[in-house]
Amino acid sequence: MFEARGVPFVLLDVVCLVIGGLPLAAFNLGKIRPYQRGFFCNDESIQYPFHHGTISSTVLYTVGFALPISCMILGECLSVYLKRIKSKSSFGSYVSCVYKAVGTFLFGAAMSQSLTDIAKYSIGRLRPHFLDVCKPDWKLINCSSGEYIENFTCTGDLKMANEGRCVYGVEGEHVLRICHI
Repeated sequence: MFEARGVPFVLLDVVCLVIGGLPLAAFNLGKIRPYQRGFFCNDESIQYPFHHGTISSTVLYTVGFALPISCMILGECLSVYLKRIKSKSSFGSYVSCVYKAVGTFLFGAAMSQSLTDIAKYSIGRLRPHFLDVCKPDWKLINCSSGEYIENFTCTGDLKMANEGRCVYGVEGEHVLRICHI
């Protein structure tokens, strides 16, 4: 079907994709916690109530990945069919062209997501609903002096409190940005 000389390059592409996605996997599996930043008691920017997203992750990833990948497959196959693109690959022109387009797209999406997560977890800026999801034990916090509170314990859901520590730009915007470039 094809020559073995292209296999090492495909394996190299897969290794690069996996390495690019490692930070994403580490953050999403909960093995790494975000930077623990404190807060001021009178900081109104983190006192908003928590609301679930208006756009579900399923819709975001469907529109952000399935739709562009489908368009890439259709466009690349049409280009090969109309003989506008030629490939010397031993894998076949259709497979080669689709592989290059989709592979580049997936690598860009993995790198964008990984770099964004690294920034979010490193900066640890509190989300507007942080106090609502963290639910700090107010009996142990002295807010009368107006000082910066660093030592506090979240009594709310730990996963939600950790997510409340990660804000960087508009949530989901980076996914849509890379998916529609």
